[in-house]
Amino acid sequence: MIYVIRGLGEEYLDKNLKPSFKSGRILVSVWSYYYGDGIGPLAIIEKRRRITAKRYLETPKKYFILFYRRIVQKYGLGVVM
Repeated sequence: MIYVIRGLGEEYLDKNLKPSFKSGRILVSVWSYYYGDGIGPLAIIEKRRRITAKRYLETPKKYFILFYRRIVQKYGLGVVM
C-alpha cells in the first residue's frame, strides 16, 4: 500500500507523480489507392498528429492530382477514376 501526502493543488507537481513507461512507439497514418494495373503513391500523413477530416482531405490534393495527371498522359482524357 502506498500513501501520498500532498497539499491542495499539488497533485500534478513532478515530485508527486509516479513515472510511467513510454514504449517509444510512433503512430503513423498512411494514405494510398489503387487503379487498374497499378497503385498510387503511399503517403505518410504527419507523424504524431491526429488525423482529422480536414487533414485527410488535404492529402489527395498533395498526391492524387499529380498522379491523376500522369494517368491521363498514359491512358488519355477518357480515363475514369
